[in-house]
Amino acid sequence: MVAGCGMTCIKYVVFAVNFLFFIMGIAAVALGIYAMVDTNDMDALTKIDSDGKLEDFNAVGLLQQGAIVLIVGGAFLLIMGFLGCCGAFRESKCLLGIYAAIVIIIVIIQITAAGLAIAFRGRITDFLKDGLKNGLESK
Repeated sequence: MVAGCGMTCIKYVVFAVNFLFFIMGIAAVALGIYAMVDTNDMDALTKIDSDGKLEDFNAVGLLQQGAIVLIVGGAFLLIMGFLGCCGAFRESKCLLGIYAAIVIIIVIIQITAAGLAIAFRGRITDFLKDGLKNGLESK
């Protein structure tokens, strides 16, 4: 089905890139699961802040939320890498179509987020400045 050397090269490049995404997805899911399961190390890491004082906020909960984000993001990368690898290797139009549709949706979301960030730049800047001032004043 692949015609010519250039198309064969593209097929293997797409396979290799998506295989890397697949491996990164596995690593992210594994790291997220490890962070969720092994809370003893997380408790020790979060008891002391940069000044050596005990913190009052729930850093363990924050780390668990980060672990959940790692698991969900890693699962998404895993699925994307799988679709890309299988689609490229088997030259499946269905799998590559689903892969392309998801990539297009991601690009549209990124363009929308960039547009919103530009449109509300002033409000975002004010919100961040106020948050930083409140954080510095409370210490």
